[in-house]
Amino acid sequence: MARLNNGELVTVDATGRRVYTGRQEDLLAQTIRPPSLMDGSPVQKTLKDILALSTPLHLVDPNSPYFRPSECKTLHDITRFCHEKAVSEMFEFGTRKHFYEKAAKRLVTENGMPSEWWVIDLEDGFRKGLDVTHKAIRVADIVSAPMLALWQGIFAIPWEGPPPVNVRGFGEIIFRSTMNPHLEPAVRSVMTAKNYFLVSKNYCSLSVRLGYHFSMVEAYLSDLLIESYVSFHFKGGAADARRRALRIRLIADILEQFDFRVEYKGDALSARYEKKPQALLVERLQILGYLIMHTRQIDMVMEDQNAANRYRQRLLADITSLQPAPEQEKEHARSIDQKNNGSPH
Repeated sequence: MARLNNGELVTVDATGRRVYTGRQEDLLAQTIRPPSLMDGSPVQKTLKDILALSTPLHLVDPNSPYFRPSECKTLHDITRFCHEKAVSEMFEFGTRKHFYEKAAKRLVTENGMPSEWWVIDLEDGFRKGLDVTHKAIRVADIVSAPMLALWQGIFAIPWEGPPPVNVRGFGEIIFRSTMNPHLEPAVRSVMTAKNYFLVSKNYCSLSVRLGYHFSMVEAYLSDLLIESYVSFHFKGGAADARRRALRIRLIADILEQFDFRVEYKGDALSARYEKKPQALLVERLQILGYLIMHTRQIDMVMEDQNAANRYRQRLLADITSLQPAPEQEKEHARSIDQKNNGSPH
């Protein structure tokens, strides 16, 4: 220590038990990562054996003929199968047991047409005085604020239908359908599957299957900002992995522009927006409703980044038209902040 000057830069070689003056780049370049004590150990082998029987998921599509107990190969498969059947039982219980108050009701649109959207009232999501024995319900009879925000986004701008697909893209979709048993064409198509809302006055959970992708939205609007949130999950598609990944990155980019916290990998995405005034949460729910409807099947035409950029411009233009003018937005935020004055943020 007597040979070192205060503040002097030195390189310490712990392996060679030497101290060198200055920064020794050749020694630093030879840095060796210490061996992992876990590699090859009995503990690692045991963990690998456990993971092989617990984490892989083979039961993906509930409409597939392979979605049955005999196809459960892992604990993940078992929990996925049990969850799907429990949800199905919950939706059908009200009707089979004549418990109409909690039975799923088919949503009737503004023009009086029945839809493939179904609603279950968890507590106070329906208008008071509604005849609960009816099997259908009008949008006007729903008082769930988050559901109505989603519904507005879903149908604010009419969907123009599937995008035109070139021969190559269509061929890849057909090939994937023949190679993936979960896309078996002989069973009821996921494109006609029911979509469910679970609602209360301030809460909504939406499960959607449109095309070959699955989406989930959950939201709770509270006077306390710390309790308020919107979460979104998106997975799947009909095209190859590259095109599905391009669509996911497109959706992630749009959500990040509206301050969602986003994580994505492959063709799966999770996003969250929380602790904001209710007016802003409602706007984000409208955005999610729009994206759920208008990003369906566009993975089939995601040829390259240029195609993604064109869709980004179009989607953002539509979303902008849904948003209030800046002064209106500021007024919304001010009014909510005044209402929450003194509440935890």
